[in-house]
Amino acid sequence: MSMQNKVVGGVAALLSALFLPASFAQSVDNEAGSSAEVLEEVVVTGIRKSLQQSHEIKRDAENLVDAISATDIGKFPDENLAESLQRITGVQITRSRGEGQSVTVRGLNPDFTRVQLNGRTAASVTARNIFDLTGGRRSFDFTSLASDFVSTLEVHKTPTADMEEGGIAATVDVRTARPLDIGRRSIAASVYGVYEENPDDIDPKFSVLYTDVLADDRAGFTVGFSRSERSVDAHEYEAFGVEPANQRFRDYFGDDLPAGAGFNHASNYGTNSGTRERINALAALQVRPTDNLELWFDGLYSEFDSSLQRAQNSHRFTNMNPARAGDPVGLVNSEISGGLATLIDADSVDHRNNNRREDTRDESYHLSFGGEWTPTDRLTAEAELSYSSAKRKSSELSLEVIGRASVVSAYDDPSGIPSISYTRGYDPFNADNFRAVGLNGRVGSTLEDENFDVRLDLDLDVDAGFLSTIEFGGKYSDRERERIKRDVGVGAEALAGLLGLQYDADVENGSFNAAPFMVEFNQSGFFGGADSAGSFPSRYLVSSSDLVLDQVPLSSLGSYISEDRAAGFNVQEEVLAGYLKANFEGADGRFSGNVGVRVVHTDLTSAGYGSDLGSLSRSIGGSRTIVGRTSEVSESRSYTEVLPSLNMRFELTDDVVARLGLARTMARPTLSQLSPAISSLDVRPGIQNIAMGNPGLKPFISDQIDVSLSWYFAESSRVSAAFFYKDIDDIIVSGQLDPITVMLTVEETGAREQYSVSPQAPVNSDSEVLKGFELSYEQAFTTLPSPFNGLGILANYTYVDKASDSQLDSVSKDNYNLTGYYEDDRLSVRLAYNYRSGYTFSFVNFFGDGAEIQEFGQLDMSAQYSITDNFDLVFEALNLTEETVVTLNDNGVNRGVEDVGIRLTFGLRANY
Repeated sequence: MSMQNKVVGGVAALLSALFLPASFAQSVDNEAGSSAEVLEEVVVTGIRKSLQQSHEIKRDAENLVDAISATDIGKFPDENLAESLQRITGVQITRSRGEGQSVTVRGLNPDFTRVQLNGRTAASVTARNIFDLTGGRRSFDFTSLASDFVSTLEVHKTPTADMEEGGIAATVDVRTARPLDIGRRSIAASVYGVYEENPDDIDPKFSVLYTDVLADDRAGFTVGFSRSERSVDAHEYEAFGVEPANQRFRDYFGDDLPAGAGFNHASNYGTNSGTRERINALAALQVRPTDNLELWFDGLYSEFDSSLQRAQNSHRFTNMNPARAGDPVGLVNSEISGGLATLIDADSVDHRNNNRREDTRDESYHLSFGGEWTPTDRLTAEAELSYSSAKRKSSELSLEVIGRASVVSAYDDPSGIPSISYTRGYDPFNADNFRAVGLNGRVGSTLEDENFDVRLDLDLDVDAGFLSTIEFGGKYSDRERERIKRDVGVGAEALAGLLGLQYDADVENGSFNAAPFMVEFNQSGFFGGADSAGSFPSRYLVSSSDLVLDQVPLSSLGSYISEDRAAGFNVQEEVLAGYLKANFEGADGRFSGNVGVRVVHTDLTSAGYGSDLGSLSRSIGGSRTIVGRTSEVSESRSYTEVLPSLNMRFELTDDVVARLGLARTMARPTLSQLSPAISSLDVRPGIQNIAMGNPGLKPFISDQIDVSLSWYFAESSRVSAAFFYKDIDDIIVSGQLDPITVMLTVEETGAREQYSVSPQAPVNSDSEVLKGFELSYEQAFTTLPSPFNGLGILANYTYVDKASDSQLDSVSKDNYNLTGYYEDDRLSVRLAYNYRSGYTFSFVNFFGDGAEIQEFGQLDMSAQYSITDNFDLVFEALNLTEETVVTLNDNGVNRGVEDVGIRLTFGLRANY
């Protein structure tokens, strides 16, 4: 039996057990000859303890909150925080190489969710995907933060006036452990091995967290350290999109092409493999010198290093040219179906087998110092000073090589991966068939995000009948993000000279033999998990920039490294906010809530370099477009928004709680959208793409309504329903500017080329209505006879509907979670399935044919066995059914597949 069948069978068995009818429970009692024993005391641990703690947070909150709590110090339910968040109703995640990276709440993309660390803004340098070169996102990258030190994740779906603006979708607050909250001396440590199926490697992961409480519980400190490694081997298929048949292709196909016909611009098959290393260090100090004064310091350091290589077997059908004059070139045979060239058999196809090395190092610091003072029984003041910074330093280098292949590309199904084969004597393993045309990429490019906050909050107990307390305060924030992009570009002639090799001006417009720098790549089980995989080589040759740099060190290429000013920016936001919030309570505590208003003033300065689009040049070998002349530009603007909110909580009975939330919220454009920089530049035959920022963008404003009803019918059990409605103004879309004529110089030949280009820039558009509902059911079957009283189930469903198909990406209409668990005194087992329907995804879209990530469901398992009261064996398995992420264009043609395989974590955890 296959692993998938075993897993599916296990799920069916578990779910059958979960829905055992009550009559079966009664029959078991009768057979035993006695009724179930009544326990005098029940000690709740494990999954049920986590659920019970989460229920307490949800039930007592005035606004709509979902939460996940650690069962004990260092015992968070999932190794990845984003993986935990996706279990919450209405929360979906995006993944990076199979690991949860950022969160989407109620269909709004991650930039609409504010992520905070202990209530403070957390700087981040997130990129949504490999096409996002700007690094200007506002979302938080959860891959950089281990779960070992986290005590609670809170998802606030409705705002209150004292909460910082920015979370139209939600505000996620990541709470780390504090010493006086733990309240005792303790040490938690874990040692794991992490097995990755695709690379077939086991990597180490460990953590330690120590807490001590001193001076009669008036002082305490917590220190922690964690380190993990991960071997990554993502099998990938990538297509740039369906290119409309241009004149060159009409020369191949003939002029009788059907209207709208097109062809696959390029097919890339390969892997993104290497290592990721994460280090987190935590320090926290709490002091209570008097009964009415508390001081604290929190510090968190994160380091995330990634070294990956993208070894690609790439075929660019848009570029059919003879390497030498007289070589055969062009189409030999073809088939067109439904407007798509489903078969291409051609000579002299660009066979560009690069192995692009990508190295990134992320460092972040999160520091805060604050205190709470209660000078009287009626007044509490809290003040905090915090600083957060994140910096990414990245390099990616490629030795650009071109072979001229006689190749056949054929689709069995346009939604699948096309098959590739070679013909007419072309040997892809003959290294002499590849010509080197240059070394290019980024070197030491940096992205920095820095945030400084100071806040003051006052809480006055007025005890005036219906009005219980008044809260008011203010916050000043200064956030700055800067990007500096540095490129290296060494042409074929210069590189051949540095390497002491013969340069041939007549081959590929100037090149040299790449044979000494070609290495064989052989991937067993290539795309083993992809149902739509065609037939293509898993063994091929790729270039190696490392072999070049062994002979010509990067330190000797300083004259070939330059700053790409056109892509750089510096955006600074200064925000001054004040709020007033009144808390009320009546009907003996059964009716409560808050009403308030937040006023936010923003000063924005966007600086960078304007580009002279008449000074462009392009490199054939490097496949890059370069801006020759730039000039400094800066733009400043200010705006003020008033954001009222109302939250009401009704206890209809002792077990039934209703909530109503009304609010106006806001979220700002991404920092890259606000920059004057060129975010994407690629002008050449077949592609004319220029995309830039827009400092004049207005923020998103959302008027929203939330209504919910929750029934807590038993311990660790709940049924709830919620309805949400968001009317979002000033939606940002990609706008098409008026066409301009640009002239380019071809670096290798000096030829001048003219193109008509319609630049793209983000613009504010019309409003968008987003609405939907959430259903949730959780139950611990404690009334069943032993051993079935350890069973439990969690299930939730979210429906999201948007009014327009052309605005707001990341909206999945149907989302659900189904989790079954079993728990007794020693053993805890959880089997969880998460599903998300297809959604549009915005990235560089050269030909306007769109991209939609297809429906995706993932089955995960976790288990824990307590050897003693202090030692637990832990096991976690992700993606048991080996699902792949598939992207199609608007017409159902495949644009990408990613297969990361199964990931297993196993080890030992100790807690004293």
